[in-house]
Formats: sequence, C-alpha cells, structure tokens
Amino acid sequence: QVNLDGFGDANNIWAFSMAVYDDDLYVGTRNTNTGAEVWEYDGSNWTQVNLDGFVGDAHNTIAFSMAVYNNRLYVGTANGNTGAEVWEYDGSNWTQVNLDGFVGDAHNTMALSMAVYNNRLYVGTRNDSTWAEVRRYDGPSTWTQVNVNGFGDPNNMWALSMAVYNNRLYVGTANGNTGAEVWEMYIPPSPIPTLSQWGMIIFSLLLAGTAIFVLRRRLYAG
Repeated sequence: QVNLDGFGDANNIWAFSMAVYDDDLYVGTRNTNTGAEVWEYDGSNWTQVNLDGFVGDAHNTIAFSMAVYNNRLYVGTANGNTGAEVWEYDGSNWTQVNLDGFVGDAHNTMALSMAVYNNRLYVGTRNDSTWAEVRRYDGPSTWTQVNVNGFGDPNNMWALSMAVYNNRLYVGTANGNTGAEVWEMYIPPSPIPTLSQWGMIIFSLLLAGTAIFVLRRRLYAG
C-alpha cells in the first residue's frame, strides 16, 4: 500500500479516477462530507492539489473522470445540485472550463467518462432526465453535444466509459432495461459528428458498460 487509508481522511471512501500527468500520478476521490479531493503522487509523497470540492463546494462529491489533454489535466465531477463540472489543471491552478451541467442542465449530474479523440477532449454524462450525452470540448468554455440523447434510447442514462481504438471513439452505456450498449464513432478530423456517425457494436452486456480499455491492440468491454 502506497497511501494512508483515505489519504488520512476516512471520508475519502473511494479512489475513483487516476491519470498520469507531468510524470506524476493523480488520484481523484469520492468524499460526500467536504467534497472530492485530487491527490498527486511523485513516487514518494502524496500532496493534495485541490481544495475539497474544487472551490469548497461539497456538492462536487466525486472526482469521477480524468484525462490529459493539451498538456493539462482535466477532472470531471459528480454534482447532484447544479450539475457536473469539468476542471482544468495546469500544474499550479484549477479553472472550471464548463458551465455546470454543460449547458446549465442540472440533470447532467456526472461527468462519468473522458477520452481524447482526434485531438479533442470528449466527456460522457449521466442524465436520468433526458438521457446520456457525449460532449466535445471546443474551448475555452464551449462544449458541443455530439450524440443524440441516450443514443436514441431513453434507457441509456449513463455514458459510463470511453476508449479510443483503431481511430474510433467507443462509448459504453448503462442500460437497466435491455442491457449495456457500446457505441462506435468514426469521423474525419474536422466535421462535427452526428448520430449517423455512431454505430452500436455490442448490445446487452447485463447492466452497465463499466469499463472499456485497450490491451494488446484489442478492445475489451465489461
């Protein structure tokens, strides 16, 4: 074990997300008491690099997703009050780069998944009202929705996992009715993708596409 339990705080009950940025390991926690924390590990020591909840907002309970894009670390939160937030870290400072819930939609409660595809950052949301969304970051605070809500299925409420494989973006959903789905998108570098550029490649994986990853040039979903 390389950390103290809970990083010294028993309210950090989950180490939810991880990424390597600038040669250090970053870990995001779930903390429903004071808000999510992000910890940096340099191989010897752990240092908390954010304020709890990012701005002292205890509603940011989970640092749910992480990705490195354009030499910055991005963290997506769960916020059941005002909607999911995405924060950018340059090694010193944190900046929120989206409106809460992306368009002020508090139903986008979680930024569940992240991936970099065609030199753009993509984020998948949880939305139990109008169904899962996939958003593309166009900067500096503009996010474009690139899927039809829920991929056209109201039971796809969570865009839970993402991976890039063979020049395509894959998104796994949670679907409690007919089973999890995996959707594939391929686009040239410039046009905005539409639903016609998505294709479902796996149908009914029990409940949730909890993880998608690439190993030895193969794509795995579970």
